[in-house]
Amino acid sequence: MPAYQYKLSSIDSCGVESELSNYHRTLLLSVSLGIGTINLSWTAYEYEGGEFTFDRFYIHRGLFVDSLQVIDSISGNYNNYVDDNPPEGLLYYQISGLIPEPCNPSGNLKSNSGTYYLIRSNIEDNGQGTWIDKKLSHELKIYPNPFSDKTTITFPNHYHTGYKLILTDLTGKVIFIKDNLFEENYELSRENLSEGLYLIELRGKNIYRGKIIIE
Repeated sequence: MPAYQYKLSSIDSCGVESELSNYHRTLLLSVSLGIGTINLSWTAYEYEGGEFTFDRFYIHRGLFVDSLQVIDSISGNYNNYVDDNPPEGLLYYQISGLIPEPCNPSGNLKSNSGTYYLIRSNIEDNGQGTWIDKKLSHELKIYPNPFSDKTTITFPNHYHTGYKLILTDLTGKVIFIKDNLFEENYELSRENLSEGLYLIELRGKNIYRGKIIIE
């Protein structure tokens, strides 16, 4: 999912529309499974003419979409976080950035827009944040890993339903996509991939996430 840019206009009581505002690109949080960890990374908040700066980022996590709790905070200079030893099962995440000067808008506001000294990520994903199922990390097998030529990816697909494999780098850029995987094994060749760490996501009946290292 890309981080979209938005522009706004207003329409007065006579139906006259204003010019478009400068664009804003909001925070977009992505989560991926590590070995015993969940890795969070997010895009910078941008507006036309510059990048928005935050005093701090707060990390929110919860077992239910309506009960996220702040588990940590980090400097506003960072855009990634590692959640060490998170609980098993379906987890919801969201980040919020503390802005230096609070905003005090008025009028008809979104019901889930929250407070105005914080800017929140992924509000429209599910009303509160983005999610990941930690238990699925144990069901995705990648061997060998690290590798230099090719590796085999194995995941539960007993009924041979269709899956899509998406390979991204650590910035979230999509590097490779393979559609219509119906078997439980897929051999991934290095081909033109550079050395480094990549994130794998298999999307289908379930979502499986992992990482590969190319040497």
